[in-house]
Parts: sequence; structure tokens; C-alpha cells
Amino acid sequence: MRFDFSPYLVIARSTFREIIRERLLYGILLVATLVTASSFFMATISFDQSSRVLENVGLASIQLFTVFIMIFVTTNSVYKDLERRVLYLLFPKPISRSEYVIGKYFGLLMVLATTLLILGGMYILALIGFDRTIITPVFSVLCYTFLEVGLVIGIAQLFASFTAPLNASLYTIGLYIIGHALPTLKQFAERNSGAATQHLLDVCYYILPNFEKFDFKPAALYRLPVPGQQVFWAIFYGVIYICVVVYLTILVMRKREV
Repeated sequence: MRFDFSPYLVIARSTFREIIRERLLYGILLVATLVTASSFFMATISFDQSSRVLENVGLASIQLFTVFIMIFVTTNSVYKDLERRVLYLLFPKPISRSEYVIGKYFGLLMVLATTLLILGGMYILALIGFDRTIITPVFSVLCYTFLEVGLVIGIAQLFASFTAPLNASLYTIGLYIIGHALPTLKQFAERNSGAATQHLLDVCYYILPNFEKFDFKPAALYRLPVPGQQVFWAIFYGVIYICVVVYLTILVMRKREV
């Protein structure tokens, strides 16, 4: 039996074109210009640490801007599909709800890739004038950022499938902040909290998404080698968690009346 990819491709292309038509790229280009300009400014006032400051500020800016852009895009795109009754037109046709969710997710990944290509491309061009040896580490960090924000997109899509865009955005941002703070909270609880609090944080640590697993910026910044096993488990963790979140979104959409 031949697997048909065409429904997923149709939804993915439709999602990508819809978002691009909303002039998102103009905003991305403006953000890219601001990021590059701010990085140059920070580098010029830091004297002998110019390349390191440029790398640190630039990577952090790209990550934050990309996360917020994709949260906004994801929640609003899903909401518009529900609000415009687009799903009424899709589901009577040979497109299931699972095909819609997965196709929508891949379309959002295409937007993410475009965003990182523009932001990362302009940033790497800025780096060439300072230190070409940091281009390879920066490129690897951008790849990990793609995986991290891919998980953020899945979470935002899940929240957007059952709540309003503003609520979905706030929930996603909150979970993103908590996901980066989980290791610190766990260490703090082990030193200063009782057994009950430690058990609760242990459960949260293993259930909630741990975004610190994708943070390889310090290693890139200080040229530290990253063990291959750590890279493998970060990728494995991200892919598995994305699959779980997308599956939960499919379950929600199957229960939802559209």
C-alpha cells in the first residue's frame, strides 16, 4: 500500500503561502537589520572581545526573536483556520484531522526555516568581518535553535487548538520560560526544599519540556567540544517530544467540533 504525502504537502504549502502573504518577511527583515545593527554596536564598544560579544548577543537575539515570531504566527494561523471555518471545507474532503495537524506543523516549520535563513544569513555575514572561525559553531547553534523552536511551534499549535490566540501565546511563553529554568529549579529544590517539593519538581522536570537540552551557545561561544552522545540525546529528546505534542494536538482536534 502506497503512502500518500499529497494531503500533507497541500496543507503545508497552503500554510506557508498564507503566512508569507501577510508580509511576515518584511517584519523579519526589519528584525534582522535591528539584530545585526545592535550586534555591531555591542561589538564596537567591547574592544578586544568584539567577536565574542557579537556572537553572544546575536545568537541570543535570533533565538528570542524567532521564538516570539513563531509563537505569534502559529497561534494566529490556527485561530484563523478555525475562525474562518476553513476546516469545514477541508474535513469533508479526503483530508483527515491528523493530516491537517501534521501538514500545518510542517508548513510552520517551513516558515521557521525561512526565518532562520534570513536572520542567520545576515548574522553570519556580519560575523565574516570579525572572525570567520566562529561561523561553523554558529551554524550548529542555529540548527539546534531550529529543533528547539520546532518544539515551541508544536506546543503553541497544541494550545491554539483549544484556546484563544492570546491565551495560547501566554501559555507557550510561560512553558518556554519554565522549560529553560527547570534545571536551576531542580538544583535549588535539592538543596533547600523538603522531600515533597523535590518529588514534585522531579515530576515536572521529566514531564515538562526541558529547553536547556538544546542550549549549546556556551559551547559555541568558548569553542568547547560537545560530546556526540549529548547531541544525539538532544535530537532524540526533541523529536520524541515533538511527536508526542503533535499527537496530542491530533487528539484535541478529533474531539473538537469545527
